Amino acid sequence: MTLQNNDIMIPEITPELKRGTKWLQDKRTASKDTYNNSPIPRRGLHLWRYTDPTKFVVDKSQVSDALFRNDFDKVIEHELALLKDGHSSAFVSDKAGRDIEFHGTDSLKSEGIIVSKLSDAVETHYEIVNKHLYSLVNSETGKFEAMNSALWNDGIFIYIPDGKSVDKPIHLLRESGMDKSAQFPRLLVIVGKNSEVTIIDEYSGGSETHSENMSLTNSAVEIFGDADSRTRYIMLQRNGEGAKVYLAHRAEALQNASILTIPLAFGGAVSKQNFGVTLNGTGADSKMYGLLFGGGHQHYDNHTLHHHAVGKTTSDINFKVVLKDKANSAYTGLIRIENNAKTC
Repeated sequence: MTLQNNDIMIPEITPELKRGTKWLQDKRTASKDTYNNSPIPRRGLHLWRYTDPTKFVVDKSQVSDALFRNDFDKVIEHELALLKDGHSSAFVSDKAGRDIEFHGTDSLKSEGIIVSKLSDAVETHYEIVNKHLYSLVNSETGKFEAMNSALWNDGIFIYIPDGKSVDKPIHLLRESGMDKSAQFPRLLVIVGKNSEVTIIDEYSGGSETHSENMSLTNSAVEIFGDADSRTRYIMLQRNGEGAKVYLAHRAEALQNASILTIPLAFGGAVSKQNFGVTLNGTGADSKMYGLLFGGGHQHYDNHTLHHHAVGKTTSDINFKVVLKDKANSAYTGLIRIENNAKTC
């Protein structure tokens, strides 16, 4: 199938397609081709039953530079004070993948723990990044996942070696640009055997009012939990009232690994989030506990997937939604159990 004449394509000369090593450039180009040659999802089918997919289409040639809210530096100062007081292990500020700053990561580095730019990790830790990047969220996952896979400027890489525990959370603050901006955050997390980490992934900023110049955030998150690991991922979405937000999250838990996913959604004008965990080892466990507050004319659409690829795995889901005014929220979920996933 090909795009209709009124569909918007990613241009061949887009600068992001040339970022990184040749391996990464090839991945980006393939994702661009998939995006350009895939139709916009049909409204009313499966994941798009309740939300208009055209809201997340962007003309890359028409977006503006990412200008950020005036008080963002004050927010960073506040977070650095919390880091200094021992409330977090590290703090990362990410301005739309264009300016990423790391704080408190030196002490983690001495333990072999890596918190770095994804672009750096592609070169310095090629083997592990090559094995995992694009394996859960890629051009085959969906049209808008292909968009992120082609257009992310830079992302964040977190690696916890075997047998290491990070006692305090690693806090990521991803700032969205203002009116008529588009940003494509990307996060790759690898948690080694018998290791433990808590990650707070916070999204803020974006357009503050409804208009034809609303901002877009299209984010991709890939998390891998090796055997006996314990991962806690808290996603906090508090974007501006005029922001459009799309999030694709996928995680894999191996033998006896546990993954706790906590989606918290408060901001944005239109927010569509897709969380999924594959339980790919006996004893693996996944829990998703979500909380959503909506008001005004906000629109939320959440989807969850638990894929029991093998037997003797467990999962649990609990979403709470509070709405007022004319806000609305939709939820769909799928629990997929393979035929060979025996319970005992």
